[in-house]
Amino acid sequence: MRLFPNGGRFRFEYALHERIEPSLIKAGIEIRKCEIPVHHYGNFVNRSKTDFRAAQNYELGKKKSAERGERNFMAYYELAIQGAELGKYEEALQYLKKVIALKPDFPKAYQTMGNTYYNLGRYEKALSFYKKAFELKPGQRDARDTILMYATCEMLTGNAGKTISLIETFIGDDMSFPQAVLLLAEANFCLGKKEKGSGLAKKLKEMNFDAPQSFMQFAKLLASAGKFRYAVSLLECSMDTGFATDEMPALLTEYRKKAD
Repeated sequence: MRLFPNGGRFRFEYALHERIEPSLIKAGIEIRKCEIPVHHYGNFVNRSKTDFRAAQNYELGKKKSAERGERNFMAYYELAIQGAELGKYEEALQYLKKVIALKPDFPKAYQTMGNTYYNLGRYEKALSFYKKAFELKPGQRDARDTILMYATCEMLTGNAGKTISLIETFIGDDMSFPQAVLLLAEANFCLGKKEKGSGLAKKLKEMNFDAPQSFMQFAKLLASAGKFRYAVSLLECSMDTGFATDEMPALLTEYRKKAD
């Protein structure tokens, strides 16, 4: 589709990441799947240059939207994505609110809203948007990513039991997805369920997944969210079942004091 000239019936649309597809669809042209995979490796160039270009594109996109009085939800969505990538989370949230106002049944908008609140450390808000995104039944890949973040936020807001319920319902008997198994192990350890958590940790080890390091990092995240009892339980269970790191004993001492 990138072979079409920007003129005549075929024009690129959207302020950022311009696309030819809407123009082709309007013209009644069939878009077929290409069997040749095409990858984009733009980030191999100098990082400062890509950051500068991203910032320029973001400002250009805002200018175009303002000039056009943009009413296309995808234009705002792309601005939100670009803004979030630049760390402009509050601006991204404003664009996402416009997306939802124009397209309230768009799961990706709620998922991205959740991601943005998550990056701001506002886990209660993130949880509500991940839940909404999941209820709108996104595509398979988005559903997987959404349920993982939804379940993570349940733990970060103090409901590890809900995390277990969500993940077990979603994956069933399929234990081939390490991120889901990891969340289950962490949630069980947070609730003091050593045997169940240990069994899941062993599955992670069989998949060559660094469970101890992941447990430690999640304990730090729990502590940053003020969930010190969960962090203590996670570290205790990890160490008691042989999934420890050198840093865990010092962290455990620190978090025990704050949990009391």
